Amino acid sequence: MKTTIYLFGLCLLSACAPAVEQSGKPEHADPVPPSAALKDTLPGKTDTQVAYDTYCNERYGYCLSYPAAMVLMQPEAQSGDGRIFNNTEGEELGRVYRSLSADPDVAVLIPGDAMKADIADLKAGLAKDGQGTAEITYATSGKHFFVYSARAGNSIYYRKAIFRADEYAMLMFKYPEEQKARYDVIVSKMSSSFHW
Repeated sequence: MKTTIYLFGLCLLSACAPAVEQSGKPEHADPVPPSAALKDTLPGKTDTQVAYDTYCNERYGYCLSYPAAMVLMQPEAQSGDGRIFNNTEGEELGRVYRSLSADPDVAVLIPGDAMKADIADLKAGLAKDGQGTAEITYATSGKHFFVYSARAGNSIYYRKAIFRADEYAMLMFKYPEEQKARYDVIVSKMSSSFHW
């Protein structure tokens, strides 16, 4: 019985392990290192003292790690495609979900094209809501991902999408610019752990 439970645990762990290229790094790893130490997010805590939990979406198979003391995962969406996560004050910090291409004729999504469309949608939405013009502060894409950040008004927006064929999983954040030092490191660590 112990052997069965041990093997089952190993299977679960391996199912949530990031895809690794020959370089030994996840192929969708965020190329930007954290801009602050976690000790700035929890007084007296260092990076190695903050406990990270893992969320794996059962329906679609994407996973990410998050600091359970700072990011409060909400219940799974009724559709089973993802979750919203709040900060410790109960305000929405971000969300993660899976989606399909909106175009039924598109068999494979191209991350660079999808990023351009997503940036255009973000800018249009912010302008429509009177939240100002978005300044894109960082943007890159690769074979199976895109990532960008933007600033508009007093807020920072961050989005990362990981792709496979005609589907993608999206990780997105919005947080106040005055809390940039606190959230940049959380976002960076969550983003770098985000994988199928």
